[in-house]
Amino acid sequence: MCVVHLEPEEFVQLIFRKKVPIEARVYPLFGIAALIHLCHVGKTLYYMDRVETNKENETELKSMDCYEIHAQLYRMICLDERLRLQA
Repeated sequence: MCVVHLEPEEFVQLIFRKKVPIEARVYPLFGIAALIHLCHVGKTLYYMDRVETNKENETELKSMDCYEIHAQLYRMICLDERLRLQA
């Protein structure tokens, strides 16, 4: 299992090049529901390094430290993927 974050441009290129389906998951991020787009290529999970949320939470999310958001999101996705593989 390997988890890799990609910038939006890289994620779109991967989707078109590999022709893999896109999956969306919701993760709790500091009390905010965050929608993340992902795809599997072999045993590797790629996710787009952008958080989508509702309008009310966008301003709150933008005021947070982007590195902390990135780190928290990566930890959650890795844990989620590991638990899904064990089930």
